[in-house]
Amino acid sequence: MKKENYRGRAYRRFQRNRAIRRKKGLSRRIYGMGWFQIDGKYSKGHIGCGCWLCKPGKRFREASWEDARKTERCKCMISEWGKRLERKTLEVFSPNENKPQRSSSQE
Repeated sequence: MKKENYRGRAYRRFQRNRAIRRKKGLSRRIYGMGWFQIDGKYSKGHIGCGCWLCKPGKRFREASWEDARKTERCKCMISEWGKRLERKTLEVFSPNENKPQRSSSQE
């Protein structure tokens, strides 16, 4: 007896494309680029590599990719904050050459 297919081809395509979209987004967020050149490979299941080269933290006790990105982001934010603080400090302690002079008659 033949098993009846209750869901059509359009539903299967929708589900496949939804999985591809999700895995492609994960790949872009984690690796910063697409892992596969062909979109259909994302629908096959596992999207990342599990080898020791792709996961250095387990073998060499290094920071994970996520931790390295967070550290880099923090360094950028701290340097940007330092630049802003330096600009504000220069504005406070700069000479008053650009400010209009008060006339002595108003005093």
